[in-house]
Formats: sequence, C-alpha cells, structure tokens
Amino acid sequence: MKLQQLTQKIRIDREMDAKQIDMRAVEQLPSFTLYNYEIRSNRGTDNWVKALIGVTDNNHPGKELAFEFHGNYQGIIRWLRELEKVYPNREFLPIEEARITNQCGYIFEGSSNQLQYIEP
Repeated sequence: MKLQQLTQKIRIDREMDAKQIDMRAVEQLPSFTLYNYEIRSNRGTDNWVKALIGVTDNNHPGKELAFEFHGNYQGIIRWLRELEKVYPNREFLPIEEARITNQCGYIFEGSSNQLQYIEP
C-alpha cells in the first residue's frame, strides 16, 4: 500500500509532538510561550531537554503555532531545574513572553548572573 493511504487510517500520538524548530530560529523570535518540557538524564546527569512552545501566528489572530526544540542546552536545563526547586508541580508553567539568547550557550534571557565588570 502507499504511505498516504496508510497514514489516512493509522496515526500515532506522541507527547509534545510538533514541528521542530532550530534553536537559532528560536533565538530570533520576539517572544514565545513555554508550555511543557521534558528533561532526560544519562547516568544521573541531566543532558537533554525537549520543550513545547507556542508562537503567535500573525496570519490567524488568537492562535499560536506549536513548535518543539530539543538538545543538550545546559543553561536552559539548569534554570528549569532551579525553577522546579522553588515551584513544585511546575506551577510556573506556562512561561509567557520568554526569550532565548546565546550567551556561552543558549539560556533564557535574564536567567544568568553575568559579570558586568572585572573587579581588581
């Protein structure tokens, strides 16, 4: 049978399944909403995150486009783990007006205490 015939009848559901967006494209977004995420560990060390985000659809007011990004983004993983310590049960979700920036790795904008000056 042809694939198209099969996929008309049989489809699967996968958690947080949306069109993948490259992190460089996420960095260029004016903002987005983080709806859900999953962090995976290898040998007790967090090393992978998958995130479901919504982006305003300018062509359809009131609707958001769904995207997912994933990878070993340590700055994002570490910050989300810190949020989990303060807000049990992920009470901080969704995170609205979020932005990602590349500052020695991808991080949520404003989530890192960066040095401003070198002190003598």
